[in-house]
Order: sequence, then structure tokens, then C-alpha cells
Amino acid sequence: MSNLFRSAVTVLVVLCAMVSWGATLPGFTTDTQFDEQTSSSVFAPGILVHFNAPGPAKLDATKPTRLIIYTLPNGNSTTWTIGKKTGPGDDWHFNIQHIGAQTRRLRELLPNENIITVYAEASKKSWPTWRKETPSAPEHLLAFLDFARLQFRDYKPRVTLSGHSGGGSFLFGFLNANNSIPEWVDRIAFLDADYGYSAEEGHTTKVLSWLKGDPSRHLFVAAYDDRRITVNGKLVVSGDGGTYRKTMKLISDLGRETDLTSATTNNLIHNTGMNGQVEIFIHENPENKILHTVLVERNGFVAALLSGSKAGTEADKFYADPSYSRWIGN
Repeated sequence: MSNLFRSAVTVLVVLCAMVSWGATLPGFTTDTQFDEQTSSSVFAPGILVHFNAPGPAKLDATKPTRLIIYTLPNGNSTTWTIGKKTGPGDDWHFNIQHIGAQTRRLRELLPNENIITVYAEASKKSWPTWRKETPSAPEHLLAFLDFARLQFRDYKPRVTLSGHSGGGSFLFGFLNANNSIPEWVDRIAFLDADYGYSAEEGHTTKVLSWLKGDPSRHLFVAAYDDRRITVNGKLVVSGDGGTYRKTMKLISDLGRETDLTSATTNNLIHNTGMNGQVEIFIHENPENKILHTVLVERNGFVAALLSGSKAGTEADKFYADPSYSRWIGN
């Protein structure tokens, strides 16, 4: 064997090892508190993106990889959405979603997977506004997802599309921009975010076709009865708006094509179907409270990612007390 050939083989082995284990991602910064690596950038026009991946010692290309796109709610920044322990003078937004801590809890529960969360923040902190004001918005949404996937192409990721509040506008924009949902999407989660649902726009047909295409695909929806909630004495949602009405319509539309079962426990209506591929929660809200972000805080993100699996514990169930508290950063 020539020295040149030996050298080439050695380089190839080293490169493969770098990709498969102990990977420091180019342009990422390591956070030692939770052994993570992160990167932030602006994807034109007006999309702020923040990647959070396992640290170099844990990121392993031989493991299955989940790339979780989390589209931010209206009025929230990425740092607020990640969350942290709060003290005097801290903005209250830091303590309402804790997607950072919920991501870490998922890594604890799923040690044999690479869990990567991608925070997608729209300019003006509103995805509905961004879609209205951005020329060729559908093309930019598709390009952004291609960009996010490209960062981790060596890991062959499955993609979860998830969002809270106005973040659902991104998800429906994506559905509208595709004739069918791509095969690389394996999970869709609306966390009180399905305001834009419309059977007339083909959402039901596309989602059902996608679910039927692979039993490992999952749809998770969480909503609450928001029909009577008020702020300063005025109704928050219009007579035909809100996620309660949209979610009930979704259940009705899905029910025409597949069997759904329903059970109610502790004011939570739990609808399931397609052997666990579909899971829809609606909180009855008998006290007429604003539960919009409470649905996220109470394990919403964790439950959405575990839906249909046997991973997790009773503590990780949707709407249980937060199971991720020890993972909240400083």
C-alpha cells in the first residue's frame, strides 16, 4: 500500500469520525451549562433563525436526528421563547414558554436521538404580518426550510413543523405552498396555533394524505375554549374566530375520513385517531381563563414531540405540571 493511499484512507477515516461523533458545527458557539451549541443568523427577508443543537460530545451522525422547526408566537422574541430563570426586573415573557428547557427535557428522554431545535422569528414578531407584507412569501418559506435542513444534511434529519399562536401562520403558509406535504416532514404540531386552518384551502386533504403515507407521521393539536375570554371587558376572538372553533372544525373534517375517539378527563377533551397518529387536545376552560400560552408552558412542546410514542413519563403528559423545571437556564 503506497504512502499516498495510506494517507488518503487515514484522512477519510478521520473525517468520517468527525461527522459521526464529537461534531463541533461550523459557526456554532458552545454553551457549557447544558452542553449545547448554538448559532444565530438572519435569513432574508426578515427571518431571524436560532439553532440549538446538542454539544460536540453528544451530537452523533449515527443517531436518528430530529430537526424541530418552532415558529414563534406573535409579540415574542427568540430569547423570551427560549426562556430562563427570572428575577426582579426580568421581562415576564422569559417565563411563559421555556422551549429551551423543554428541548433539554426531550434530550433527556430521547438519548438515542439528536434533538435540534430551530427557532424561527419573523420581523415585527408576527408571522401573519410577515406573510402579508413579504413579496413571494411562499417561496421564501420553502427556501428557509431548505436552508435549515442544509445545515444538518450529514445527519439526514426528520423534520417537525411546530408553532405557537401566530407561528401557525408559517405552518399554513408552508401547506399552501406545497401540493403535498414533503416526505421529510414526519410531525406537525399546532400549539394553540391553528387559526388559519381551512378545509377549503386543502389543509385537511393534504394532512390526511401525508398521515396515510407513513404510519410514523404524527399530527398534534392543542387548543382551548377561547370563545368567551375577554380583555378589558371585550371579547378577544371574533364570532367565527379562535382556535376552539378551528379545532372543532378540524376534528369534524378529519372525522369524515377516519375514525376519531374522544374522552374527557379533568376538563381536557382528548381526541385520537389513526392508531395514535392523530392527537388533539381541547381544554374546556370552565373558569374562562386565558390559557393561550399555558398550553405551551404545561409540557405542550414536550408532549407534541412525544405524541404517538412510548417515551416520557406521567410527568411529561400534556397539561401536567412542567416536567422540565430543572432544565431552565440562568
